[in-house]
Amino acid sequence: VPDPYFRLDGKDDRGELMDFKYNKPQLSFDECNSDGSPRYHLFVSESCPLASAVGAARTLLGLDSMISMDVADGESGAGLVFLNGCSCVPWKGSEGPFWLYSVYQLSNSIATTLITAPVLWDTVEQKIVSNDAWEILKLMSHEDDQSDLISYNDALGVILKEGLCPREQMEAIENMYSDLSNSIFNVEDVGLECIAQVGKDLGRIDDNCERILTKLQELNDLLGKRRFLLGNNLTGVDIFLAMFLFRFDACYTPLFGLSNHGAFVGSILTGDSYPNLKGYSRELYQELKSTLKIQGFRQIFRLPYAISFTRQAIHSIDASLPSTNEPIPDLNQIVASLEEPATDRPEGSAVRLSTSAPKIVRDGMTMPMWFRDDTVQLYRDLDLRDDDIILSSGVKMGTTWVTKILNSLLYDFDDDGVTTSAYMDDSFPNRLGQTYPDALFPSREVEKHEMATKDEEFVKRMKMLKTNFGDFVFDDLLNQPSPRLFSSHLSGKNLLPKKLFDGWKDGDDCAINGDVSNGDKAGTMNK
Repeated sequence: VPDPYFRLDGKDDRGELMDFKYNKPQLSFDECNSDGSPRYHLFVSESCPLASAVGAARTLLGLDSMISMDVADGESGAGLVFLNGCSCVPWKGSEGPFWLYSVYQLSNSIATTLITAPVLWDTVEQKIVSNDAWEILKLMSHEDDQSDLISYNDALGVILKEGLCPREQMEAIENMYSDLSNSIFNVEDVGLECIAQVGKDLGRIDDNCERILTKLQELNDLLGKRRFLLGNNLTGVDIFLAMFLFRFDACYTPLFGLSNHGAFVGSILTGDSYPNLKGYSRELYQELKSTLKIQGFRQIFRLPYAISFTRQAIHSIDASLPSTNEPIPDLNQIVASLEEPATDRPEGSAVRLSTSAPKIVRDGMTMPMWFRDDTVQLYRDLDLRDDDIILSSGVKMGTTWVTKILNSLLYDFDDDGVTTSAYMDDSFPNRLGQTYPDALFPSREVEKHEMATKDEEFVKRMKMLKTNFGDFVFDDLLNQPSPRLFSSHLSGKNLLPKKLFDGWKDGDDCAINGDVSNGDKAGTMNK
């Protein structure tokens, strides 16, 4: 391992750097290992703005319990290392320090690759899903099969129901990301070249600095007209930009000498040259504050020490943590500026489908936004058949997965394992995913009446539900071929079919519920 801090040179003799990008467009983050730990795991570093953005997006999207995460030390100067070890398999329980290069080596033992964070790791396949921050954020945002069940940690109320990368906005989002990647998001690469100017093309470095500073002015003008980069709703590209803006004054300007460039007009957070960028940063800070470890921003100042520490430790040389006495910026002024209220921001609010319906509470539990009392009553009064199958599970516990398995067993294959004519036939409920009884109109007649008489927001919400659960009503569940399958997150005597409890001394003793939907993250069991 000649240089484990930056790259691995494997036995792959093609001489090309390998990119780790997953070949599947969508993952299911509700999958768990046998010990209950999440299948997918993130490795991030607070010193990297892109990795910080991915870690923040994980929290905003309500995925903290579904994707585990380790954060590289950001203060000791040890660099891209997890001093206390790693919390996911196969390294869980091993003593620290743990370096990210081990993840790359296990994923592909002959890879020649740069070692970068973030990394999304598949603990089952023991492969890197992706090491591209933007791809990881999109994978997380598009995990939308059950997104109505996820509670966003959205302090400002600015995330659309469709997440941080709404599909109808993706072209504009991708264009904005590409534009910023060629300017603002390139600031660290340009800065590191400035530090190591010997043998570098100084003209190219100067041109890139000018491009960065010119783009800041363009963004300042744009954000005087818009609340966020693409309108009134927060997107993934806003989170990426915010992470760079938070670091700009304290880290990039002094370390990379940007203030010496002719196009430099002043600081963002501690000056008055970019009032709209300052207000935008303050507003984003309120949204992202709980996800930030600001002291980790300064790790970039200790980069030479981190590289030295890593090389010594990997090669079994007596390595001690670097001294923390070297000059690093005081971030108190930056934090004080970010804590101030964002004033004179463009007005506008995101239309959030996830909160457009009033909060529904039944049996002490918060119900999803689609919950219908009339259909649930029909479900409770269900005339059960002896061969009916009732699947009742907690939120994000693999309901879609189990429903598809049951469908395969019931309908997709004959006794010899040959696919039947019903294979993947989405004209039946529960075929391509679960069809929740409580999300359906009771009948086509009720659907026709309500879609014609309810307000526009209701109609939009119901159309969205049909894209998730299929174009079905409760009558379609009743008319399934035997054995019928009913799949939902409903539980307990007051929400499940009453006949299930006939003759039971205490039906509640047969069911427990970890109510994740109303914020019970500890998984408290409520009888």
